Amino acid sequence: MPLLAVPVVVGWLVLDELLTKAETATRAVSDIEAFAEQVKAWQIAAAAAVGAGGVITLATVFHRQALAARAAADARYDADEKRAQELFVKAVEQLGHAAAAVRVGALHALDALGQEHEGRRRAVMDVWCAYLRMPPPEKPDAEEGKPARPWWTDLIRPRRKTRPPPEPTPQEATWPAEELQVRATAQRLITEHLHPPDKLNRKKKQPKPSGAFWGAMDIDLSGAHLHYFNLSNYRLGKAMFDGVTFHGGAGFDGVIFHGDAGFNGATFHGNAGFELATFNGNARFYRATFNGNAKFQNVIFRPVLHGCVMFGGATFTRHAEFRGATFTGDAWFDGATFAGHAEFIMAKFARQTRFDMATFAGHTRFDGATFTTFDRTFDDARVLELGADHVLPQGWTVGADDGKPGRPLEGAATAPNVSAAEEDPEAS
Repeated sequence: MPLLAVPVVVGWLVLDELLTKAETATRAVSDIEAFAEQVKAWQIAAAAAVGAGGVITLATVFHRQALAARAAADARYDADEKRAQELFVKAVEQLGHAAAAVRVGALHALDALGQEHEGRRRAVMDVWCAYLRMPPPEKPDAEEGKPARPWWTDLIRPRRKTRPPPEPTPQEATWPAEELQVRATAQRLITEHLHPPDKLNRKKKQPKPSGAFWGAMDIDLSGAHLHYFNLSNYRLGKAMFDGVTFHGGAGFDGVIFHGDAGFNGATFHGNAGFELATFNGNARFYRATFNGNAKFQNVIFRPVLHGCVMFGGATFTRHAEFRGATFTGDAWFDGATFAGHAEFIMAKFARQTRFDMATFAGHTRFDGATFTTFDRTFDDARVLELGADHVLPQGWTVGADDGKPGRPLEGAATAPNVSAAEEDPEAS
């Protein structure tokens, strides 16, 4: 060790110098004085050697202590990781337990594990999402040949004895009441760790994990059945809700998506709120079904380069409100059905906009909507409510009767950077 050799070299040089002086003194003085000087020199040299040895010993002790501390830290880390892995495996196994209370306890055990070990949070979130993605168990009815009852018939009573519950549908989710409590716990834990504190939520950039907030994590709930799911003002990474069935209202107001958001084939049985949400990636609602009001007021759709916002084939059973929405990329509504009012008042379309083969059954309003480019089409789009006071984009009118339900939209884009103007709905 170079550092430990320094005191030895210094001691040797001091000894050599003192011996040289002693030899010189021996020639100049008597033998007795020379001997005394020589003894003194040896004493000083011995003291220097002892000091150098002490330094070496001290350095050796410090080095050994550092190695021992590092070994102890590694051992503690390995023990903690082994314990965390054992707890994780045990909790995952308990999620398959027959008792609902045990499954709820397993979810909370995973919650405590993720809160304590930041490196486990991704795995914990994946397990929660996977649990919600699991299909309901088969629940045959007591009467042979009769379809299984929907889960909510176990929770409600008919108002009158003469009024039976609604007939079940083949695709209805059939979970027992206690399983609904387990799934509600999983939903609550997921949403609890995706909501940043207010001071972090005001920041435009993606906030870092803090406290119960685990960061804007990716979630995959494809095909899940979610009940009164609310993520208002939350932060998400890549979010996959393809094929999800939302029972009750679904709240995404003010959500910031930091990655792609997929709602392809999703079904919203209640109102769907996306007001003031921001999509910083591709937003896809292909063949989504909105059985309640769909609220997209003041939403910002900001897809990545060459990305798009897709509502192709979507069905809006009630009102579709896109008032003040901003589409910075392509906006595709091909084949969409607007059974209620369709409002695009003050909406901004920056790139290609397509409403080809769309059906407008209620009031259609594009008041103040702006289109930056010529590339906007309403080919084969139809308006069904002829007496409504429609406000269509400039250059487009309700056409003549062609023997099919409603009237076709006719016209073409006249110029970019123009807003919608009122047209006579009876024009032919």
